[in-house]
Amino acid sequence: MTWIACNAILMIALPIALALALRRSAPSFWPLLGAGALSFAGSQLVHLPLLAAWQWLTRSEWIPGVGGAAGAIAVGVLAAGCEEPARWLVLRRMNDRGREAAWVFGAGHGGLEALALGALALVGAINVGAASSMSVSDFVALGVPEATAESTVEQVAQALAMPWYDALGGAFERAITLPFHLACSVLVMASLRRRRAWPFVIALVAHAMIDAAIGLLGELHQRGWALEMELTALSVPFTVLVLVWAAQAEPSEAARSDGSS
Repeated sequence: MTWIACNAILMIALPIALALALRRSAPSFWPLLGAGALSFAGSQLVHLPLLAAWQWLTRSEWIPGVGGAAGAIAVGVLAAGCEEPARWLVLRRMNDRGREAAWVFGAGHGGLEALALGALALVGAINVGAASSMSVSDFVALGVPEATAESTVEQVAQALAMPWYDALGGAFERAITLPFHLACSVLVMASLRRRRAWPFVIALVAHAMIDAAIGLLGELHQRGWALEMELTALSVPFTVLVLVWAAQAEPSEAARSDGSS
């Protein structure tokens, strides 16, 4: 139970720590951080209904013959196709164009996602703790159907028996995903500053490919450290390459303030 709660707390603490680390990197810190969070929230207003519609269409066989691979690719394209345009639409209204501004914006975008998932994980941890001392008969006495009660007790027992390293998988995934959002924000910012489409296209394709790959790999095995390591192998090299490129090719906010391009 302790490790489940630690996972949720870490998922919430990681984006806060990242924001604090970037606090002095851009003059317009709070507007950029808020704009990044706004871009994620706005993207989900489109993404979640589209995802629900896609799932309904495939379940009801209005779109027949969609296998696991095609479904994973479609879900990846939906996520990237909502988040990256939202990132572009919000960033284009910001005056800051330096790489540090992109970092802060990315921290807001990925940070809100991490906070939302962390809050859900925390609710789950609280529910597991509350149900840990209850038996099937206790649930039945509360009016829960017996089959559901048996399933719930089994799921709670599995959660409590989870090794600490499995329990912390969600926090590890956020630690990998947050820098990825910084990299995508750097690319979208570069697209706006240079007035060229290719950085935006790279961010869009990379985001879609990684989300699709997670779905495809999830079809091969259950979520766990194998999937987390595969996510690391896919996203970390891309993130490092983009951030190193930006450090060499994109101006800092201080350089832009001094009049360099």
